[in-house]
Order: sequence, then structure tokens, then C-alpha cells
Amino acid sequence: MSERIAMTNKLESTDKSGAASLTPRSKERRREPRVEVSIEIEVSGIDPKGKPFQEVTRTIEVSEWGCSFRLSLPLEINALLALTLTGNQPHCLPAPAPVMFQVNYAKQDSSAWIIGVSKMQAERLWDVEAMGSLPRSQKGTQAAPKRK
Repeated sequence: MSERIAMTNKLESTDKSGAASLTPRSKERRREPRVEVSIEIEVSGIDPKGKPFQEVTRTIEVSEWGCSFRLSLPLEINALLALTLTGNQPHCLPAPAPVMFQVNYAKQDSSAWIIGVSKMQAERLWDVEAMGSLPRSQKGTQAAPKRK
């Protein structure tokens, strides 16, 4: 009985029938670790008005399969974007072409839109494990996006 109570305490919720869900309780719902690091990227896509855009900005955080960054304009959820690494940056891997991402969220902060995206291709852009061990001073600083 105590095992059942312990198991129930680890579950997030129950379904309509009252059966326990197998979702672990956690505020962290990401599937992989993220690292706060500022990497210069170029973001290209179509804005909500149907106009192509290209903007140079910096990441806020990265994971193996996603990242977040600031943009000067909002984007629609599920919009497709092409991200390109600019220049030679530590712990970044050379990509022969832009890598496709899909927008998961877009929220406005005081000066820009914070965009969260998931990678749609298997290409690796950065070595998250190596970045996690960087001293804070080497992780870069956040800069405002530059619209091209």
C-alpha cells in the first residue's frame, strides 16, 4: 500500500476515469537540458503579414533540439524559420546550410519578442554539453536584434 501512495505522489494528475496519469510531477517539462548562452544567429522567415524577413540576433538559451532568442517582430506559433550561425563561435558546429526550426512560443517582453523554437532537422548546431561547462564570462551577453 505504501508503494502505491508513493507512486501516486509522483504522478501529475488523473484521467477522467480516475486512473493515475504516468506523467511525472515537474515544473520542468523540457525533454533535454538547456544552457544559457549568447550565440549570434541569423533568423529568416515569413512574418505574420506574409513578408519575408531576415534578422541577426543572439540566443538566450540553447538545447540540442531547440533554442530561444529575441526578435523585433512577433511570429505565429508553428511558423517555420531558417537559422544560420554567423561567424566562427566557440562550441558551435559548422552547418553547410541554414537549419529549419518551428516556432513553439512567442511572448513579448519590454523591448522585443522572445521566440522559442524546435529544430526540424537532425543537424547539430552547437555542443550543448561543452557549453554547459563554460564559465559565465564566456557565455556572452544578450544584445538587441538587428533587422536586415
